[in-house]
Amino acid sequence: MSVVQIKCANCGALVENAENQIQFRCSHCGALVLNIVDAELKDGVEIVTPEDLDNFLAENKQSFIINVGDRLEEFDIDTKVINKTITDAERLLSERNFGYYLLNGCPDSLIVLRLKLLHNYKVCNEYELSMQSNKLQGEVYDKFISLCDETTKNTYKKIEEQIEKNIASDNEIKEVEKLWNVGLYEDALVYATQMLKKYPYKALAHARYILAKWDYFDYDVYKNVQSTYRTDVIKMKYKKEFNQDWEIMKRCPDYHLLTYGQARIGKEFWEDFKDYYLKSLFLYLCILNKNDYVAPAARKIVNDEIKTQKKQAKEQAKLAKKQAKLAKKGK
Repeated sequence: MSVVQIKCANCGALVENAENQIQFRCSHCGALVLNIVDAELKDGVEIVTPEDLDNFLAENKQSFIINVGDRLEEFDIDTKVINKTITDAERLLSERNFGYYLLNGCPDSLIVLRLKLLHNYKVCNEYELSMQSNKLQGEVYDKFISLCDETTKNTYKKIEEQIEKNIASDNEIKEVEKLWNVGLYEDALVYATQMLKKYPYKALAHARYILAKWDYFDYDVYKNVQSTYRTDVIKMKYKKEFNQDWEIMKRCPDYHLLTYGQARIGKEFWEDFKDYYLKSLFLYLCILNKNDYVAPAARKIVNDEIKTQKKQAKEQAKLAKKQAKLAKKGK
């Protein structure tokens, strides 16, 4: 991954060893600095490997800054309790354990309102806030903005602009669902591939691409195979390919926003996903990874197909050899 030099927007000091961090405090002035991925793609960018995706994200990072202040000065028991609550809320954020109710009863200071906002949107920081596709609104947000300085207001204005772009791109990616609904699976795969090239940094684009590929294999390539065995056929032939696609998707900066529930492979328990189709994708991948058993009938289908392909290849080679001899005699 290429190195990205980050300067504090508050004092201009160079922040060392921060290129791979999502958020950090400037050691010179104490301001909170965060990295955000710019959603503007350069022409011709195509992400097909984890390394390419890492390089793209590194090259398109830019920093922005917010000033949220420190905890309240400790001078009595009530203040100590409030500070302990704030500390607990920050720890839970880092653990992706969101609990808006924890901060009920705390005074609406800037830092408390910020934490309420992040917990409410189920994100760990402003970096992730800028990746989601829900508009910033409501009483908590209005109070928070009213207390912000101009630097922080400008940051949140930038985040709002980014969210508008996210909403537009998500709607464009989700157009593939119209093709699924009428059974145009090949067209859906073509469209999903185009969206993946256009939005390689979005987990939603990767998820729709993997689902489109699965459906294409399931209904078009193996449409004459009994439905009981289609999944086993795909599992036997394409398990490695689907797992590679999934690993790349997990590198996207907004991956955790779509899968904030801790899904557990091999157990019949997972929290709900924000995206229905992503949950369906996860269930498919559970099928691929749960065990290595493949139904004998599905194995026979795959083996027969391999034998047919080999036979066709031999016949084509034989025909080509025959044509070459005839051409030589013709000379």
